[in-house]
Amino acid sequence: LEPATRVTNHAEVDTGFTDEQAVEEATRCLSCGCQDVFECKLKKYMDDYQVDPRRYAGATHDEPADESHPDIRRDPNKCVKCGKCVEVCDQGRGLAVLGFTQRGFEAGVGPVLNKPMVETHCEACGDCIAVCPVGALTEKTPLDKPGPYNTVPADSSCAACSLGCDIGVHALADKVIRVTPLADGWNEVHMCRKGRFEWSDANADQPEVDTTAAVAQLAEKLAGGQIVLAPDCTNEEAVIARAVAGKLGGRVAWLADPEQVANQQAALAAAPDTVTVRDLREVPAAVVIGCDLGTDFPVAGVELRRAINHGGDVNFVDCRDHRAGTLRELGRDERDEILAVLRKDDAVLVVGPEAGDVTDLVHASGCKVLLLRAGTNAAGMVGLGLEPVTAAALADGTPTLLLGEPPADLTRPQAFFAAQSVARNAKVDADLVLPRTHYLDDQGTFMATDGRLCLLTPARERRPNWELLRDLADAVGAEVDLDTVLADAKAV
Repeated sequence: LEPATRVTNHAEVDTGFTDEQAVEEATRCLSCGCQDVFECKLKKYMDDYQVDPRRYAGATHDEPADESHPDIRRDPNKCVKCGKCVEVCDQGRGLAVLGFTQRGFEAGVGPVLNKPMVETHCEACGDCIAVCPVGALTEKTPLDKPGPYNTVPADSSCAACSLGCDIGVHALADKVIRVTPLADGWNEVHMCRKGRFEWSDANADQPEVDTTAAVAQLAEKLAGGQIVLAPDCTNEEAVIARAVAGKLGGRVAWLADPEQVANQQAALAAAPDTVTVRDLREVPAAVVIGCDLGTDFPVAGVELRRAINHGGDVNFVDCRDHRAGTLRELGRDERDEILAVLRKDDAVLVVGPEAGDVTDLVHASGCKVLLLRAGTNAAGMVGLGLEPVTAAALADGTPTLLLGEPPADLTRPQAFFAAQSVARNAKVDADLVLPRTHYLDDQGTFMATDGRLCLLTPARERRPNWELLRDLADAVGAEVDLDTVLADAKAV
């Protein structure tokens, strides 16, 4: 208001911000400092011991932070040169991306030749972040303003592969912002890129579907058809799907290579005893056959390298990316050498998806066995007695409901086909595309490759995936007692 007008009335001078102006102004807020402030051990110890930082005032470094990596931020100014990241990358991962550089006051920790992180062979497992006691190594978060934010993680299990790592899922403002290893989890600080960082679709918009109409359409179209589960489906989904398929006069199956499943089950049946993935770190001798330890089972690779570092006689047959050197490689035709290792006390045969039929080795040596299965809940599907089928078997003209993540090589069935998608923008060629809840928000159980029951605890309020099948069961008149279903799933 003009001054002449103000002196003649009591009208409000400043009406404040509109909603749009308030949002725009909020984007100008600064970040609040170190991303590790709530987890920084240096800060904790200074508080515990009442350290006065002014006693240690002096020269400091002012180096630019390395923001080149898509997932990891490295700030050399906060590094305390403890060497934990160097050790875990070298001893645990066999990569040695980080190392000590220079000497004296200029000494630091970083990539060789001071390269940006993005130019190294870092595989983004995030182990260096987990062991860093300060804010020198932190993960990038999907937020405009990175905080820091003091979140309370939901204790859950990683369903990115069949190892079932223990994880904490951090959510803020209805968005997943971090996934970290649990401090007391069996996998300790170790994870892989898939579980640590490749979950952005958890924050994607889901397909919009009228659930009631979709369930009615499924009940009509699936008579005499089949329900096929991808290996990332939970035990609860499998149990209810079996009941629904029985009512519809169809079958229930899961996507897998039947020959691989049969070979691994034969090896398991022949074994006198089994071990868990965690037990690998303490095995005195082992032979690993037919798997990719760099891409498919990275944390199992970490445990095997720990066994090697402790003096274990670990050898590899047809394994990719084991990072243990060619001297530990054996050929399939070197049967005598393989049996010499497996006949040692407490020796373990680790059977990967591509191992083939190895029952003769188990019978001849009497060794223990650990299966590394392809697919998150492969062990649960086998335990529930579901039939494994290939993706090609879906294109046989049978009405099909495919639950879980559709395989990349899927040929669209000729008959009615319904599938699921976590993200609305995903291209799924189906007559009906249903929303699927990401495993970070799902609720249920799956069985890890070594037989452990893993719980999925939702980070946010979302509809569990098994509820779609429960609604379908109600629609077709299948008797499904939820308490019995959950008990059966956990009893696998």
